[in-house]
Amino acid sequence: MSRIYETKGLWADKVALFGFLIAGLLIARFIIASKSAVVLSGPIMLDYTGLSISIPAGNGWQSEKRWKYQDNSFVLSSVFVPGTAGPTAMSYCQYLLTESSDTPDLWFDEQAAVVSGRIVGTGQTRTGSLVFDWAQIENSEALFDMFFATALLPNNRQLKIEVSQTTGDTDLAEQVFRQIIENIEFEGNPILEVGSDIVMEIKAEGLDSFFEPYFVKGSRAEVSPDSRSRRNLFVIKDASKQAIGFVIDVLVDFASDKLLNVQAASLFYIRGRYTSEQATFFRSDYNFDEFIWKNEISNIKGKSANEVIAGKDGVITVRGFSPQIEEKSYQSGPAAIPEVFIEFIFSKMFNRGHKEAIVDIVNADGTIIPTLISRFESEDAAVVEEGVGYIFNLNPLNNPGSFQRFYLDEQMHILKILLRQENIYTLELTSEENILREFPERADYILHGNEIFQQDQL
Repeated sequence: MSRIYETKGLWADKVALFGFLIAGLLIARFIIASKSAVVLSGPIMLDYTGLSISIPAGNGWQSEKRWKYQDNSFVLSSVFVPGTAGPTAMSYCQYLLTESSDTPDLWFDEQAAVVSGRIVGTGQTRTGSLVFDWAQIENSEALFDMFFATALLPNNRQLKIEVSQTTGDTDLAEQVFRQIIENIEFEGNPILEVGSDIVMEIKAEGLDSFFEPYFVKGSRAEVSPDSRSRRNLFVIKDASKQAIGFVIDVLVDFASDKLLNVQAASLFYIRGRYTSEQATFFRSDYNFDEFIWKNEISNIKGKSANEVIAGKDGVITVRGFSPQIEEKSYQSGPAAIPEVFIEFIFSKMFNRGHKEAIVDIVNADGTIIPTLISRFESEDAAVVEEGVGYIFNLNPLNNPGSFQRFYLDEQMHILKILLRQENIYTLELTSEENILREFPERADYILHGNEIFQQDQL
């Protein structure tokens, strides 16, 4: 009998041990599942776009949870770091300010070529008003999977979503990819629509219709009896009101020419420990559908140069020449306007009664800066200055801490510009004599600046 009892005791112990093992496995599985569960952040809004995206956060996912401006786009990313070996998965969202001329199929082929992979699946999915074309790209030898999607937005914007992993865990990548897309919120942006309408209206009317209030026959910048021109000189002062540089800004309408009859040039100079010089030359038609922009900079970092060429097809090509030739192209949107013509936005906003608009300012180096333009009446300003009729604020959305404030007279001519970047600077309208007296070392710039129109090159 004792043996029977002993045998029963052993079986009871084994059953109890087996039960503990099962319970331990279930607990371990629960812990692993909770650790690997994808938890999305709250909606992360990209200001003035109407777009919000939630990305993986927690349970090994790391992110700064903020949008960053990068090469004509805003990006939002998150990486999965399960241990000390480094990231094994990534999510990447990109809001492009320009639309690619490639079809989704070409985009997918390009992405597959980059990772030496093959496309194993494609499809289309809708989230609200957005339609995404997507593809799954696989490189089985590298245990690499990528889910890639693209959707067109209004005003030639484009949205890209990319999720990739490097451990063969395709399920994780697909789960993250689908959750990101399913939780995207997009409402559009009426202020951007206002900016697009204004720019397209300026294009339709032609720049020549805006010239009369800005141009004076017989001015010093005139280089042809059939031209109208404007020449502004500004002295640059720092926060202590010390003169540290100057800007010469020339705009000419060669009314008799048939092609690229609008020309502009600017000469910028800052002296001191970090002396910097910039010269630009611009030629355009009345609709700025076609233009050529040459830009050269010399500063403590050395010299650099580039040119920006726009064609009737809306494609803008940027060529950089320092230290080697580089080229990139993009499709501009309806809100894009060269910074040379920013003053014309002011008059159009006022005439149409708009207090705010967002436009895509194309800079001399080819970058596109989405910019919020706000109009203030002179009585809205903290200090009302004599002669100031209108005040416009320019807030670049890629750098929220900076701004430009334009003070205009009743005829909407610039009187002064307040510029805030790392420091505060003031550009005050001045005379040629004052510039020559303050900066005799650059008398050649001031006295011979108009010759830039004679040679069509910097």
